[in-house]
Amino acid sequence: MLLKSHNPLVLCETVEEKRFESLVRAVAGELQLRALRETAQDFAGSARTLVLVGPNLPPKLELDDIEVRFPFDLPGPEELRSLVSDTVRRLSRETPRTRVELSREDVEGLVSDLQGLTMFEAERALARAVVEDNALTGADRPHVRESKKMLVEGGGLLEFVAAPEGLDQISGLGEIEEMAPEPENRILPATGRTPDRSAEGNPASGSPGPRQEPRRPGGRDRLGGSPSVARTAARLYQI
Repeated sequence: MLLKSHNPLVLCETVEEKRFESLVRAVAGELQLRALRETAQDFAGSARTLVLVGPNLPPKLELDDIEVRFPFDLPGPEELRSLVSDTVRRLSRETPRTRVELSREDVEGLVSDLQGLTMFEAERALARAVVEDNALTGADRPHVRESKKMLVEGGGLLEFVAAPEGLDQISGLGEIEEMAPEPENRILPATGRTPDRSAEGNPASGSPGPRQEPRRPGGRDRLGGSPSVARTAARLYQI
């Protein structure tokens, strides 16, 4: 009641200042939500719109039936590509001594490095790269990634992990294939060689061929995949 009566000054003599402050904040919050709801309802009949912007706007039950949430994502590749182009034009106009050498591949690489940042953070990362050597080239990509790492980890909640350049760095199949010794009896012939059929047996002479593993129904073998995939896996992993 004291807050609703619009008294300019309210005095409370108590030793529990923290508890009273929490009470005032709770009441003031309720009044603010009510005032916000009433203002939004007044705007509903006019051409005015109340827009609230913030990094964290939790849902409020009092506003649930009148609010409309608009998702505004981080800048995508097109916006970041425009940012790089605008930066190049600005550097050429304002600081002609700054060296700018970017191929199309360099631009796409910078766009990829800047993804996940806000527009303001992306601008800062590019500015830092230019300050490092008074140039903006493909060689500045490590500086941009380092700036991105600092910005992402600056909040203390996230850890920046650089993405690998290729699939072989994830799976390691190239290393496995190099380390795997060549099997003595090939299942598949080497490239460019004629398969050796001497061990298959001679039906005319009655000589038996090599012992064959039983096949599962439906053309699937014991590795659970198609025969060609299973044989390749067997060759790589020495199964």
